[in-house]
Amino acid sequence: AAHANAWRYRDYVVASFNADKPFDWFLIEQIAGDLLPAKDEARRREQRIATGFLSLGPKMLAEPDKVKMEMDIIDEQIDTLGKALLGLTLGCARCHDHKFDPILQSDYYRIASFFWAGHIGQGNQGGPTGKDLGFDVYGWTDKSAEPLPIRLLINGERHKPGPKIAPGFLSAMTELDKTLAAPPTNSKTTHRRLQFAKWITDARNPLTARVLVNRLWQHHFGRALVRTPNNFGYKSDPPTHPKLLDWLAAEFMEPTTGGGAPWTLKRLHKLIMMSDTYQQQSVHPQEVEYAQRDFLNRNLWKFNRHRLNSEALRDAMLAVSGQLNLKMGGPSFYPKMSSEALEGLSRKAGDWKDSPTDERSRRSIYMMTKRSPLLPLMTVFDFSDTTASCGQREVTTVAPQALALLNNHFAHSQSEALANRLAKQTSRTDEQIKLAWRLAFGRNPTDKELGQAETHLRVQRIHFGKKENADHLALASLCHVLLNSNEFIYVD
Repeated sequence: AAHANAWRYRDYVVASFNADKPFDWFLIEQIAGDLLPAKDEARRREQRIATGFLSLGPKMLAEPDKVKMEMDIIDEQIDTLGKALLGLTLGCARCHDHKFDPILQSDYYRIASFFWAGHIGQGNQGGPTGKDLGFDVYGWTDKSAEPLPIRLLINGERHKPGPKIAPGFLSAMTELDKTLAAPPTNSKTTHRRLQFAKWITDARNPLTARVLVNRLWQHHFGRALVRTPNNFGYKSDPPTHPKLLDWLAAEFMEPTTGGGAPWTLKRLHKLIMMSDTYQQQSVHPQEVEYAQRDFLNRNLWKFNRHRLNSEALRDAMLAVSGQLNLKMGGPSFYPKMSSEALEGLSRKAGDWKDSPTDERSRRSIYMMTKRSPLLPLMTVFDFSDTTASCGQREVTTVAPQALALLNNHFAHSQSEALANRLAKQTSRTDEQIKLAWRLAFGRNPTDKELGQAETHLRVQRIHFGKKENADHLALASLCHVLLNSNEFIYVD
């Protein structure tokens, strides 16, 4: 079933990024927001919503073995948090010491104890209820200040409990490894997660800042400095530019260039995008020579051409057509889904109802996304994995992508909307073509392209000659061509 209030966590994330909230505080709120002081009820509610990070993962609520289900939920929390924030595959130590990294099985259960104290069960999608949280939201909080101790499970088997494990951190980080403080007097929670959150965001932690700036670099360049963004361990791909990674992490935590507050992202975005490296062209004058020496461009001698992801592609089509609804926040909209795509749902009519047209024109971040089914137009363009932490999406080039843009109802509707937009601006064919190029590509057409477009319109008007709206259909056909072009789909 869909999380009815999951959109509140999404809105919290969007608002935090827009406000340029310091990233260390952003992480602390998500891991331990329920343990932080709040100046008023609105702030307290926001901090509860932030802990949705711990509550909204995939769960097998039909699992008949209650203890196994609880451990599986905790495992998902540890695995996601480890990969997303620390770049470590902590989940690999559930059954034994990590095969490659210095992570002991006891370390896994030390960290598991931070979540073991929480409300875990089959009620409210596996997490605490609104009554437990004080608000009707999805979040996380502890049952009490003195939970039962967690036991190491031999081979990860819940019927083979081993020794009791005290809460703690990764033993390999000796400088940060210390005994946890007891909860404050009369506290209703353990306060363990707050200490864990501060351990993660400690400036001496060698991983957190590096993992984040590596993801930021990947966002702008298509490829990260560490090509395995969810794994900084022994089996990771070593950084292409280790000194750059270290400098970015240090600059992120303690700014020395351009001012700004520590741990804030907007200035780091600007720093990267204003660099000569980012502003390179995707074709180099010495392309042949350099490609022989560094075909994969690991040394960044040119900008890597990369395709828009599925959400950006959908949003770009809406923006160019003039249909993009900039409304922010609130419940998610349901996009139009074909009957074939809904075959996997048990209650087709009740589980999926298309939202009104205007709502369906909102940005993709506000789209209803269940773990299954997913919108075909999104999946064909390598939509992210909805069941696990996705460090880097697959980028494929396959025939169904071209077929989707040629035949999908969304692509056709945006082409027609763009044609209407052009017709409202001017009735002159050459001006319509120039405007279409500026909207789609950010430039004017060359003389050759202008002639080709005029020829296309002329041929299409003849093709649609018997229809009353032949001119509109011909212009929509040209718009469809532009929205299907590589120049529109790729960042060059």
